[in-house]
Amino acid sequence: MATVPNLANPSIVDRKYASVNRFLSSAAIPSATPLYAGEKIVSTDTGARYEGLAVVAGAWGRIESKSASSGGGGGGGGFPDASTTGPAIGTVFTTTTGNFQSTAPGQIIEKRTINNGMIDIRHANVTVRDCIVNSQDSAAIRTTGAGPFAGCLIERCTLTGIGGSVAIAPDAMTNLEIRFCDISGYENGIFISDNGMNIHDNYIHGLISLAGSPHIDGIQGTGGFTSLTIRHNTIVSWDTSCIILQTEGAGYSGTVIDNNRLLFDAAHIGTELAYGILCQRKDADVGTVGALTITNNRIQKAQPAQSYIFIHNVIGPLAISGNVDDTTGNPITPDIS
Repeated sequence: MATVPNLANPSIVDRKYASVNRFLSSAAIPSATPLYAGEKIVSTDTGARYEGLAVVAGAWGRIESKSASSGGGGGGGGFPDASTTGPAIGTVFTTTTGNFQSTAPGQIIEKRTINNGMIDIRHANVTVRDCIVNSQDSAAIRTTGAGPFAGCLIERCTLTGIGGSVAIAPDAMTNLEIRFCDISGYENGIFISDNGMNIHDNYIHGLISLAGSPHIDGIQGTGGFTSLTIRHNTIVSWDTSCIILQTEGAGYSGTVIDNNRLLFDAAHIGTELAYGILCQRKDADVGTVGALTITNNRIQKAQPAQSYIFIHNVIGPLAISGNVDDTTGNPITPDIS
């Protein structure tokens, strides 16, 4: 049972309160909270939005430094990397080969290493936790069936491919949360499938493709949603974008892209251009682009012709502020047309 945290006597709390998407004020933490073994909070914040979020140690043995002064514009800092994502250190895995399918709503799939296969979600409220997927398929985690597959959670997973289409390919998954995952080896990291997706604290990097003309994106959406949050991820991409949202199948709105670190893959500098963030109405006959918020992101500009942020044919309203160059820290101006 957890108690209200006290800086003089650190107490145990559930990991969900260690997320940068939540407050860590003592008033926000109930007196009794489910927890993973060994979890504790070693310092709390001021209760303000991200400001002063101190050092959090999880049971998986990692340290998250979320000091407002060490991160991107607007606080949050301590951007995800290999040391803060993936399964809990010390996890004992069950290893299998081939696809692993969910069998019931609310199932917890955890502590598994899956070689030459994928996790196939076929039910609602499924949790995938502390898994390693080494996949030679088009995806590492996907859905099968008509759905809806609401309320699923994917957390602390390492997903590694050999050039497949997309690491996480959800469909009909409303209110899906993806957090603390290490994703590499795919042409695209995460595909946006439905309303209410919350993508935070992930490390997307080392993207590759077996196609002759790749279309590399860290996070890609083709429309059809009215609520989306992309917050506090590290995305390393090339060719097309770190984050791309277009009206290729439907319009979209209600998008928040906040406090991410968006980098250009150094292995491809000089050969390919990539946007940090690209949001546009591409196909005019399928819908419009509505409310869009892009704030407090750190974006690397590797080549002169590259746009930090490219916004095209968006109805809005637009809220764009606090975005800076990752190298210099200078404010950046989006390209809006």
